[in-house]
Amino acid sequence: MSIPQALDVALQHHQSGRLAEAEAIYRQILAVEPRHADALHYLGVIAHQVGRNDVAADLIRQAIALQPHFPAAYDNLGTVLRNQGHVDEAIAAHRQVIAFTPQDPEAHYNLGNALHDKRQLDEAIAAYQQAIVLRPGFAEAHSNLGNALRGKGQLDEAIVACRQAVQLRPGYAEAHSNLANALQEKGHLDDAIAANFQAIALKPNYPEAYSNLGAALRECGRLDEAITACRQAIALKPDYPEASFNLGAALNDRGQLDEAIASYRQVIALKPDYPEAHCNLGAALRNMGQLDEAIAACRRAIALKPDFPEAYNNLGNALKDAGQMDEAIAAYEGALPRAQQFRSPWQSRRCPGQTRRSG
Repeated sequence: MSIPQALDVALQHHQSGRLAEAEAIYRQILAVEPRHADALHYLGVIAHQVGRNDVAADLIRQAIALQPHFPAAYDNLGTVLRNQGHVDEAIAAHRQVIAFTPQDPEAHYNLGNALHDKRQLDEAIAAYQQAIVLRPGFAEAHSNLGNALRGKGQLDEAIVACRQAVQLRPGYAEAHSNLANALQEKGHLDDAIAANFQAIALKPNYPEAYSNLGAALRECGRLDEAITACRQAIALKPDYPEASFNLGAALNDRGQLDEAIASYRQVIALKPDYPEAHCNLGAALRNMGQLDEAIAACRRAIALKPDFPEAYNNLGNALKDAGQMDEAIAAYEGALPRAQQFRSPWQSRRCPGQTRRSG
């Protein structure tokens, strides 16, 4: 069998998910021809598929060194680097793909994803829009465009983009979930809940949709349902800090402070640099009378996110309860200039027909 024939057989195995068989043939090709760029590239792709990203990056870079004009290798290198958290390098790799193949919608889409990770939202939006110009029916690009627009606070445009993704592919669970997030931020809670339920109907083991459903249900005051949804998210994905955060908020509203504190501590164990979790933990600890720990938690939230009015306010409350009035006043004064810039991410918005509970 010639090397081209062997490569064809390996690719058939690879595309069918028979990775061990494909890897064995790629290695046989490299034993005969160590500088075979395609075999190195595809071996790198397999390494990425099995979670060996360091090996993947090295193999794909070897392929590019042998064949510098190799768009697919640059594209896959960008994906590997993004998974490694090397976002700047991923962006550079995807830009190189576009330099080679400017009319490739996937290249613009992948660049948009990396730019979004970097929070370069204007550039991400432009990349997604270019992908859509090149392929108008690109549902993933419409959906991720919606996410980027939501990140910019352009909620009406985000809802339009996500609805377009759903229209293009009604069975696309992630698009329904993204639509739900935009609707929730817009305050359309009934519609957000319906979109999350649709996402779950399409993809029953979808922890993000359960977590987001829990957040929307909580904002409606449907606390028992919210707690159930968040617990389901955690059952599906135990190392999911956002789900534990949403659970903690619902438990706090339910008055189950011990459990809320445990949930917030779980968030912090999973993601120590989560300022909202430290802030909410501080508020719950204060309500339990654990003032020293509450003060420490609020100070930690402020250290992580200096422009965080809720953390300053919660710190002031805890300091006031501790009798440290001068420091409490200073904390409240710290909240005031920042309060106009931010809306609390856990401020309740009630569903139509419901009244806000007093006290």
